[in-house]
Amino acid sequence: MEVVSPEPLLCVVILAPVITVFSLLVAKVLRSASLATLLFWGGLAVQVLASMLITLRTLAGGVLTYAFGGWPPPAGVVLAANRVTGVFLLVGTAIIFVCAIALKWFLRGLGADSVTTYAFMLLFASGYAGVVLTTDLFNVYVMMELLCISSYALISLRRGRAIAAALKYAVFGGLAGVVLALSAGIVYGLRGSMYFGDVSLTNMVSLGVAGSAAALIIVWSLSFFSALFPNHFWLPDAHSEALPPFSAMLSGVSVLSGFYVLVRLSNAGLSFLGFVTPLIQVLALVGALYAAVAMFVQSDVKRMLAYSTVLNVAYVFMGLSAGAGGVSAALLHALTHALSKALAFLSIGILVKWVGSRDIYVLEGVGRATPSVLIPLTASVLSLVGVPPFPGFVSKIMLYGALMTHGSLLAALVLVLTSGIAALSYVRLLEHLWHTPTNRAGIFKLPIAMSFTLYSLTAAMILLSMVCMPLVSLFNSALSTQHIAYSLIRSITP
Repeated sequence: MEVVSPEPLLCVVILAPVITVFSLLVAKVLRSASLATLLFWGGLAVQVLASMLITLRTLAGGVLTYAFGGWPPPAGVVLAANRVTGVFLLVGTAIIFVCAIALKWFLRGLGADSVTTYAFMLLFASGYAGVVLTTDLFNVYVMMELLCISSYALISLRRGRAIAAALKYAVFGGLAGVVLALSAGIVYGLRGSMYFGDVSLTNMVSLGVAGSAAALIIVWSLSFFSALFPNHFWLPDAHSEALPPFSAMLSGVSVLSGFYVLVRLSNAGLSFLGFVTPLIQVLALVGALYAAVAMFVQSDVKRMLAYSTVLNVAYVFMGLSAGAGGVSAALLHALTHALSKALAFLSIGILVKWVGSRDIYVLEGVGRATPSVLIPLTASVLSLVGVPPFPGFVSKIMLYGALMTHGSLLAALVLVLTSGIAALSYVRLLEHLWHTPTNRAGIFKLPIAMSFTLYSLTAAMILLSMVCMPLVSLFNSALSTQHIAYSLIRSITP
């Protein structure tokens, strides 16, 4: 294993969007919309390019590190990227970039300040990169707060009910953030370090009652950010009321950040404390059943997709509770869900904006007038359901296999049952959009920018289906050497 230190690209991928935010102030003072747009796209482009280079280097087998100020752990904040990190970083930043392309069309007639919107999108992108790359528990809190605060602002742009949804998310998200910070303080007091190599969940439990309590608090707070039942209550309102590009970012990128941190804190799933694994499994099972039924009874198409996110988060945590094989399957499912759900929210968002309603009965037959939108929407739905050859099929099969191997027969049964209920919900959605007669005349002309966003995500989803098995092998390799990598980073970082 080759550890490369320092690697400035890790710093660039976080700081480029933040520096761009400050540059936007100049455009604001000069009242230059064109300059603001140029800076915005420049910041996002630099981040995506840096993410691509990081991913290519990590896939070649390297572990990249960067220590801020040259301070090694545990005294300093150290960023690190292995193969898993590189893939999640690239997919997340690419989704944000594609959603930004779609943003201008959705902002028409809204009256929102574009510079403010650009700033919060850039902060969101920086926060996500920071959460994925950091190896310091307190820095997880800092970056998670950056990610969440920008999310609150982006959700509230539509005003009206969106403000209430953002406030609910903000109040409880702030509480979860404070709890996470307090648990990090407890861990530091017990261990004298917040570096992942020193404070894995297993290490915390070995510190006694206080360490076990801190580990449980960390799992609870991160499960809130990932919307694991019953901490999902904020998600349906927040994701359904936000503009479609933000719904796509929240559901495809933000929600899975807490899950990813748990993966980095645990080497082989949540088997660090006797009763935690079955507890997480029970919450995931109940959450999956609840979300599947909630999906089925929805007439609001965006809330249907929001509950689908709760359902897939439950699937991911099922895998996280099923040992090392389950973790790799959960990581793959997180990626397939990110791409599929981002595509679904953007596709549905176009139909909703055109018709002016989220009600499935008002949208009846609109698919006949929008074939260019219905095709990518159908592809995303087939992936979410788990129909071959789409990537959702591969990830669900791998989850099912990991659960059976781990002896979680009930979880495997719930996975199949809830997938069937979700499939009925999606069939009902497509049936209303396509087969029902409509009075709408003409064909909807999809703007070029929107065509690019939908079909680029569709292409990425199809590409993912071709590389699922190699990705899982890479994930297994990276996870098996994760603890060793933390030790090497400590010894090599200047």
